[in-house]
Amino acid sequence: MPRQSQSVFHLSEGALTRLERSLSLERLTVYSHLANGNRRLALALYEWNTALSESLHGPLQALEVTLRNAIDSQLQPALARADWYECFVMRESETEALNEGKERIQSEGKHLTPGRIVAALHLGFWVALIGSFYAQALWDQHLHKCFSPPVKRSKLYSDLNSIRSLRNRIAHYEPILTRNLPKDFQKITNAIRLICPTTETWVRKNTEFLEHLANRPVPPEPQP
Repeated sequence: MPRQSQSVFHLSEGALTRLERSLSLERLTVYSHLANGNRRLALALYEWNTALSESLHGPLQALEVTLRNAIDSQLQPALARADWYECFVMRESETEALNEGKERIQSEGKHLTPGRIVAALHLGFWVALIGSFYAQALWDQHLHKCFSPPVKRSKLYSDLNSIRSLRNRIAHYEPILTRNLPKDFQKITNAIRLICPTTETWVRKNTEFLEHLANRPVPPEPQP
């Protein structure tokens, strides 16, 4: 959705100093380096990073939901159980993620149901299921069917793991400007298309990422 027009923020020297104090110079270090020490451009790059991160939220959300639903839809009938995640040996990291998801549901006073548990599992869990540890038990027999045309598991896992890293950086308000963002976006949309081309088209029509990407800031004029 397009941003509503906002009044211009006048960035005086005093305001710039106060913003640097609020955001912390340490957090602004990456942006200051990219701006060759130009304080105003560093802040503009910080704002650009925020806009790009916001615009990637929708595509990342769509990928996570589409991926988990595809895996869930494949494994439920294949393993003949709605709680298919109880049917095979997991690594400690995925077991912990599963248990943490259950604990969050119970802490909200809700009953544990397969649907709630699946929704509570984070992207890292779903990406891990594509990894080599589960290749024989899951990918070779079942999960390769989630993607069309056929795709090499190792390449897909590498792309998904890179996307997971991007998602985590955004979730923790970290800089993403040093990444190859056009390539990141391509990985996100490619992964969605392998599961559902219609969803990929919908995602592309409903993100402002490419528009934001094209609007790299230039040093703003000093304000009195």
